Amino acid sequence: MLRMRYTCAVIFLSSLVSWTSSDIPFRNASLPWQVRVEDVVGRLTIQEIQAQLASGQGATPPISRLGIGEYSWWTNCGRGDVGQNSTAFPQAIGIGASFDKDLIYRVAEASSTEVRAYYNYFVKTGSMGIHKALSCWNPDMDLYRDPRWGRGQETLSEDPYHAGEMGFQHVKGLQGNHPRYVRTTSACKHLDVSDGPEDWPVDAHVFHAKVSERDFRSYFLPPFRKCAEAGSFGFHCSLNFINGVPACANKKLLTDIVRGEWNFTGYVAADSAALVNMIQRQHYFNNTVDAAAGCLNAGCGLEVQEGDLRVYDSIIDAIHQNKVSEAFVREQMKPLLYTRLRLGEFDPREMNPYNYLDIDDVVLSSTHRQLAVEAATKSFVLLKNINSFLPIKTRYNHIAVVGPMANDSQQVFGDYAPSPDPRYITSPLSGLVRLGTTATHAAGCSSTFCTDYSKTDVVKALQGADVVFVCLGTGQAIEGEGKDRHNISLPGQQLQLLQDVVSNTDKPVVLLLINGGPLNIGWATANPRVVAILECFYPAQAAGDAILSSLANLGVGSVPAARLPFTWPSSESQIPPMVNYSMAGRTYWYFDGEPAFPYGYGLSYTTFRYADFTCDITVMAGEGLWCSVTVYNTGPYDADEVSQAYMSWQNTSLPVPRIQLVGFTRTFIASGRSAVYEFTLDPKKMAVWTDNDGWAVLPGAMNIYVGGQQPNQRMSVGSNVEQRQFQIIGTKILGKY
Repeated sequence: MLRMRYTCAVIFLSSLVSWTSSDIPFRNASLPWQVRVEDVVGRLTIQEIQAQLASGQGATPPISRLGIGEYSWWTNCGRGDVGQNSTAFPQAIGIGASFDKDLIYRVAEASSTEVRAYYNYFVKTGSMGIHKALSCWNPDMDLYRDPRWGRGQETLSEDPYHAGEMGFQHVKGLQGNHPRYVRTTSACKHLDVSDGPEDWPVDAHVFHAKVSERDFRSYFLPPFRKCAEAGSFGFHCSLNFINGVPACANKKLLTDIVRGEWNFTGYVAADSAALVNMIQRQHYFNNTVDAAAGCLNAGCGLEVQEGDLRVYDSIIDAIHQNKVSEAFVREQMKPLLYTRLRLGEFDPREMNPYNYLDIDDVVLSSTHRQLAVEAATKSFVLLKNINSFLPIKTRYNHIAVVGPMANDSQQVFGDYAPSPDPRYITSPLSGLVRLGTTATHAAGCSSTFCTDYSKTDVVKALQGADVVFVCLGTGQAIEGEGKDRHNISLPGQQLQLLQDVVSNTDKPVVLLLINGGPLNIGWATANPRVVAILECFYPAQAAGDAILSSLANLGVGSVPAARLPFTWPSSESQIPPMVNYSMAGRTYWYFDGEPAFPYGYGLSYTTFRYADFTCDITVMAGEGLWCSVTVYNTGPYDADEVSQAYMSWQNTSLPVPRIQLVGFTRTFIASGRSAVYEFTLDPKKMAVWTDNDGWAVLPGAMNIYVGGQQPNQRMSVGSNVEQRQFQIIGTKILGKY
């Protein structure tokens, strides 16, 4: 009996060795990737392929006969390893506000490093599942077109160029720069036209987005195209309808545009439950067979669904009914296995340096914790600073810190955040108390909903204070996935709290906002007793340290330089209905009236001057336009400056944006010194969408501007904006992309 068991074990091990040896083509690391992909897909049965394509949620089933183990596709790592005890970087909208391409690259790189280290641990321990994989479904390339949208905080900007440039660097940072392997892979989401609502006034699962071809091409598609250009391995299609067709069954989007026009060769995964949703809630398909065939033929290769009902479990039935071919289904398997190959799964372990990343060495390392502080500090936008009250130059005898956000160490994260060790979380209060010898604190409300406001507690905390810091905002309890705001008012009685502070002290009041989207703070903006307002977004684990650093200018990079990544309306009357997907009246491209704060706005502790702006005065259609400007730091502090280049068309009959961002950079400039910002305007940015030819660069006169904000704004950051004109000569048809 013992000898028989021993013989069986030898046979099993011999079989396993044969499947891990290099004479099997897909295991042979010396062969080209495509040869290996073709080999492994050719060895799979259609039953095995069906099971793989249906298993985007949880773990894919192992294929033991080929020595292929489980794999998990779902991981969120936009700003840290979500679901793990890992470094929590600021929410995406704050990173977008930094306008810092190098910063977002380093944040993505650090996040990816921790994700890979955890994956190595999970492989060793035999644990697979959601948030235990290497396939990051990030970055979020949706656009913040409506300030009430709950998930706007997960986006990078309202502007497609801004979001695309930042997203490009995020993809690069996640995937790494190894010549052979990727550290993690990126899949950009949610493709497409998926910018709200969540639950108001319509549920996202049944929402029909109706969008013009011009808006679709010029506004919604470009950030995702930038992901493809960055080398993203995948896309994540959205829940909603686009002009009558669900995104994950939309052949025009997933095949004609993404694969045909962009030459994308990666995988497309459905949003969670999107395919079943088409049957049960959207009633677009009547059964799983039709849904499987329809979504596969459209270009969606991976279902993400929990529970017993999975649409792609009907793939074989769809093949038998001639609704999709087996050859086509096999093609959908290839980008998935190519992804796993590039992650190094089927190569000898020692070949891939990422296999040696260890959680004890990299997760919540001192380097990553310091990066979290830097990222948060660089995300803060200074909205108001009367008489240069900030930075704080001396320690106060006594300070007061009030408001529901002051000591809330959870709502400062926003949604889809990691869960770092509490030892590394600093609340706003923990940073602010270091500005005074003594401090008093009162939340005033038990939560950010602020429905149980205690004026008595707040007024008591003000006694004897030399300065008062008021911490207000929203948090993921109020805005997030599945939770839209119905208006932009401060929640509950938060405005009353602020007004009571101003009425009960004659000392300076500093307002700190911790939120994702714009809030109506017109009263605070207009009131001279509120001497400073700092928008902090969701700074996550480093909230307290970053707020202290910014308010007191503690070191390089602490002077606020971030800019608003969205237009901040004064009231709801300036916001079109959320379900209206026309761009009319939306974003700085088409905004009506005066906003509270314009896109690209943000103050500094120092001052800047732009000079020597030079551009080519003519450019042939289809060629780039070279420009250069010198930026002088004319103020008392060393600081970063965000330089922004905008373009506008003269005398065109086409419905183009009033003005459009075409370049930006963030540069450190010492006091009294200068820096030169050179850029070449991409000819694609000069193109307009035409019904017959697609994108075309047309002859005519153009304006180009460069400065620290948009031109011609009532709310000024203090620096000048330079302007030049240039002429486009000739016509260049660029086609569809």
